[in-house]
Amino acid sequence: RLAILVAQERESLADIVEHLMEVDRREIVIDRGYPSLFAYCMKALGYSEAESYLRIRAAQSAAGAQTLWAAATCQG
Repeated sequence: RLAILVAQERESLADIVEHLMEVDRREIVIDRGYPSLFAYCMKALGYSEAESYLRIRAAQSAAGAQTLWAAATCQG
C-alpha cells in the first residue's frame, strides 16, 4: 500500500510542478495580487518556505529544459 501511495505522490507532485510552470509563464499570480510565485505558493497554496522554493525551482528547471529541447530540435 505504501508503494502505491508514494507513486501517487510522485505523480501529483509532477502535476503540481507542471501547473506551477504554466502559472509562472503566464504570470497568473500577479493578476491575483501576489508579488511573486513564492508568495503565492506560501499564502494561497499553504506551502512552507522550503516547499515553495523546491517546487518553484523544479518548475523553473523543467521550463528551462523545455526551452533547451525546443531550441535543440528547432521547434522554438
